[in-house]
Amino acid sequence: MKIELINFNENRHLNIRFETKDAFITCKIMVYGVIEGTHFECNDIELDFYLLDKIVNRKAFKELYENLFGKDSYEIYCNKLYEFAEQSAHEEFVNGTFK
Repeated sequence: MKIELINFNENRHLNIRFETKDAFITCKIMVYGVIEGTHFECNDIELDFYLLDKIVNRKAFKELYENLFGKDSYEIYCNKLYEFAEQSAHEEFVNGTFK
């Protein structure tokens, strides 16, 4: 029996950590992605919230955030963080940080 190589796909997993911080809220962001050739694809993003440098349960943070800033404000805030993190990860990749 003979086996013939037809094609292969080389990829690398890339995890990038970012952090945003203001006077009270810190968000530690983990972007999980894959590098395939010259392309970076974001697979998942995790957000961890801290108040005054103490980690906060996500459900409790959501409740507090919406009590302070109104209904659906938490979802809007998280969506902005997701967009920021994905865009920043792509920029870091394009700028050659991970090549």
